[in-house]
Amino acid sequence: MWVVPFSPDYLFAIFDNRQEWYHGSDIAKSVQYYLWEFSNLDAPRAALSRLDTAWQDYYRGIIGNIEGNNILIFGTGLGTLPLMSLRRDRNIYACERYPMLSKLSRGVIQKYGLQNGADIGSIKSICKDPYRIKFPEDIPEKCDAIIFDDFDHTLLETGFVPILDHFRRNLLKPDARIEPPRVKIYAFAVELQIDSSLFDLSALEEYMWSFGAKPFDPEKQRHKTLSESKEILTFDFINFVHPCQKDTDFHINASGRWNAIVYWYELFGKRHYCYQYIDPITVDKDSIVPIKVYQQRTKIRFQTHPPLFIPRSKCLPSWHLEMINDSERNTAYHRSITKIMKTGNIRTLLDIGSGTGLLSLIAASANPDVKIYSCEIFNNLSCTAKETVKRNGYENQIIVINEDLLKLRLPEKVDWVICEVFDNGLIGEGVLRFVRYAKENLMKENARILPQGAVVKAMLIEHRTPDVQGINMSLTNPYRWNSDYTAIDLSKTVYRRLSDVFDVFSFDFLKSGAEDEIRNMEIPIVKRGIMSAVVFWFDLDLDGENRLSSDPFSENSLHWNPAIRYLPEIHVSAGSIVPLAAKHNGSNITYDIIKEKLAPDMEWVSTPRYDPGWVSHANDIECRYQRMILSTAENPNNYKRLIEAANRIASNPGNFDIRAKFATRLAESFYVR
Repeated sequence: MWVVPFSPDYLFAIFDNRQEWYHGSDIAKSVQYYLWEFSNLDAPRAALSRLDTAWQDYYRGIIGNIEGNNILIFGTGLGTLPLMSLRRDRNIYACERYPMLSKLSRGVIQKYGLQNGADIGSIKSICKDPYRIKFPEDIPEKCDAIIFDDFDHTLLETGFVPILDHFRRNLLKPDARIEPPRVKIYAFAVELQIDSSLFDLSALEEYMWSFGAKPFDPEKQRHKTLSESKEILTFDFINFVHPCQKDTDFHINASGRWNAIVYWYELFGKRHYCYQYIDPITVDKDSIVPIKVYQQRTKIRFQTHPPLFIPRSKCLPSWHLEMINDSERNTAYHRSITKIMKTGNIRTLLDIGSGTGLLSLIAASANPDVKIYSCEIFNNLSCTAKETVKRNGYENQIIVINEDLLKLRLPEKVDWVICEVFDNGLIGEGVLRFVRYAKENLMKENARILPQGAVVKAMLIEHRTPDVQGINMSLTNPYRWNSDYTAIDLSKTVYRRLSDVFDVFSFDFLKSGAEDEIRNMEIPIVKRGIMSAVVFWFDLDLDGENRLSSDPFSENSLHWNPAIRYLPEIHVSAGSIVPLAAKHNGSNITYDIIKEKLAPDMEWVSTPRYDPGWVSHANDIECRYQRMILSTAENPNNYKRLIEAANRIASNPGNFDIRAKFATRLAESFYVR
């Protein structure tokens, strides 16, 4: 498929919907429409993710000190901020830009009024394009203060600064209080690293780029800090300085290959980090490297000297670098593959879903006499594998094949199969189907496989939104729903464990098929609560001796997280039994409560498990979006316009009222092949 190279100039350019390229293109308008709808549908979940204790404490402190009879709130914290601001003789204007979020926030406010007999008539909910909120039509009196809660990891890319500027000029009194009033930005130089402890994986460096700032986790992402953190900007939201440039520098305190700049700000009692890739530069300890900071209204960007110039035309799936940097996974596979390569008469080996070739390289280094077929369906991964194999000197031993495993034909059958095609739910990438095909078509009769098996384990939990400052948030629980299982980090999640851990499925990969399987279980409850979901994970048996586990209670730090599957909610008590059916169809694991076996005294939660309008609208938008992509791809010129529109919006999401993650997801999809 044809690709438009992404120019680094786009990182610094300003694109918006007032420009000719946008007005003259129905394709660009369609892209914005669908990305806005995805942002709208995701808005309740995004708001839920922010409601932690630090967030509550921060806004409680602010609201307790605000004076005035007319308060404007932009980003209502699911209705909690207007309710926390409620007092006699005060008018509160609660503004949301996304209809789904506004609907939910209004529901929380109304429920509070009914449950507490509170007069909520002074709270006026407004849901419209923020630039169309007018005085006096929408807000009859200019406001004494504004509270806004519309931030993400980038600080500015939600586009709230121009919105705040509009409010300040049109809706606020000249001396109005603005909260938060200012934020300081800090930055430092880093080398984002690839785990090359076993082999030279520098070929992956070509794929280390992005359309803008990406979230950064200093505890999880492999990196080397090259400079001290320094203050580079202060955003004063009261006296905002319009777009400007600032020259500064980093004092390098460790030699390395500088390929990214991390910047962060502190708000709600915690730090929010993100990073921008740069073209790699080798730096020496005690050197001074100049940078230019571009402060724009909807983004912060960094330019180096020499400036960024490498155009990009391909990237890897976002999960691949996380996987390749999973040292614990790599070490376990290295031990196990080395062990089997040194035992028995092994002439041929197949690596299924070989990615950039790491497991094939381990096998080749352990046994120079084995011929290795390395099969990978993604073209970019396959090309990188070929280059990596060459750089490590194994091109005569490892044959990299860019092919769908289910269509693969080999000139000979193999003695061993190795694979790492596991998602958070174990079988979602198709390992059972792949192994079955390999057994029938590619493996010798007595061939072996690594890993040899796995056990799926699970527990029942309560996962609901707790009260916020005495405000009942139960109406938000349906918006946690997802029709599929998703990853969950329990260390960052408020939940209650309602059962002990139990086994769900056990797979012997050499014997297990991909046929449907159902297992009915009776799960004892150990604690009173509301059962909301099943959390499940896996223990992977590599060779009977070496194991890996995504167990959330272990000290492992694997790239896999447990998975969560939401269930209809039910009240449970200690000692009660939940009849549960676990099912898999070879590539997906589901769970259902067996209703006919449920004890009569167990009550369902009255709140719907999900908002059917929300789910129906999401399904409709996704179907229409996919049809738009497919129909546009039929015409090369239209496809080029589609990519260009996606790139421009991804580099300026705040100017299009779109959340950065959806703009980036679309743009990246054209470069992952």
